[in-house]
Amino acid sequence: MLSVTLGEFAALRAQYEELNLGNYADYNFIEIEARDLSAKTLQGAIDTAAKTTQDDIIVVRTGTYGAEVNLGNTTLAINIDASKFGSVAIVALGEKLEIAGNSAKGVVAATKGNVAFGGVILIGVNDSLTTDDVLLTTKSVQLVTSQFTTVVEYNEAPGNFSFVTEEYIDNGSNSQVANAPIGSKRYTVNTQVGDSTYLYLTGLSLLEYRTIM
Repeated sequence: MLSVTLGEFAALRAQYEELNLGNYADYNFIEIEARDLSAKTLQGAIDTAAKTTQDDIIVVRTGTYGAEVNLGNTTLAINIDASKFGSVAIVALGEKLEIAGNSAKGVVAATKGNVAFGGVILIGVNDSLTTDDVLLTTKSVQLVTSQFTTVVEYNEAPGNFSFVTEEYIDNGSNSQVANAPIGSKRYTVNTQVGDSTYLYLTGLSLLEYRTIM
């Protein structure tokens, strides 16, 4: 596995300014190549960070096209005593890192720690979730994000492409939502600045999806 270079760290610090990353020597880097990315390796990286006394940065080498991992019905767990084991940041080196899961308990559950995400999209595929449920935190968690998005997909039914903006839904009230095109997918999208957009998306190519996200 390649080691994070000074140049790559500088790129991360510039890309994710809101994380206020310190000096290169301050961190323990835990790397995951895109080809090795899985629920097991990502949780394993978090568990490793929970045992080191340095601040940790989990760097997922997503490359030019980004990377995706599907957790299935599991939830990533973060429980780190920051006073003993430092902070943990999960960042994408390259394009966005997409972490999807269908657990009703959310995609990530952080119960303790100083936690940061950079360049991460969390996608909850479960009718019972809201965007607030995708990343669950407690009062014992200090959370910082940069270029971070949460998405909830309410319906996986196939169908033709359709795109309904937030304005369309607001103007049409519930009747428009109920009468959305047959086979459409409903998404709620939250960005880190708190804006919400509601979309009906179906039949998207990967390029179309990444363009919208």
